[in-house]
Amino acid sequence: MRSTLRMAFLQRLLLRALAWQLPFKSQSAKAIGKPIIIDTDIYSDVDDVGALAVANVLHNCGIAQLKAVMVNSPSKYGSPAVSAINTYFGNGDVPIGALRPFTTDTFFDKLYLLRGEYAAKIAHHYPRTLDNSTQAFAPAKLYREILASSEDNSVTIISIGFLDNLAALLNSTADSLSDLDGWQLAQNKVRELVIMGGQYPR
Repeated sequence: MRSTLRMAFLQRLLLRALAWQLPFKSQSAKAIGKPIIIDTDIYSDVDDVGALAVANVLHNCGIAQLKAVMVNSPSKYGSPAVSAINTYFGNGDVPIGALRPFTTDTFFDKLYLLRGEYAAKIAHHYPRTLDNSTQAFAPAKLYREILASSEDNSVTIISIGFLDNLAALLNSTADSLSDLDGWQLAQNKVRELVIMGGQYPR
């Protein structure tokens, strides 16, 4: 059921991207795009790779401005895999935040014995700017830094995984980056929150 929902969500993203039918734009066009943050649980289902590919293409076309990618699964292979994907599209400088503490887990499909592990393979076999997961930012701090420096009511957050990073943002307190707490910062800066639904209230 979850995989079906994930694929439907990804298909909607692809259709929305294709609907623009805009030609490729130069790198200077990136700054005018819609500011987005992707919060992904890249680890098992490969829809996260597709979503990151779409986000990078929209970023390169000037339709979106990929401000950061947050990883909300704890595997140490998640953020290097994200870095490899971003680097492939020429966006290795996009900041990456990663949930702690890290684990050495890799995915194994115990239920269907059909899907293979991919995050560690992407991380180890493709060029990337992030050497390892410890170089990724703490998600709450990165969220606060990006939101504090953004215009009011401008940022779209796209969550395609667990909600731990978003919870950390909302529970954050005022700091040197902003006098606002997490709730206030999100209320002032976030224009839209898109969450791929799973099972509620879980």
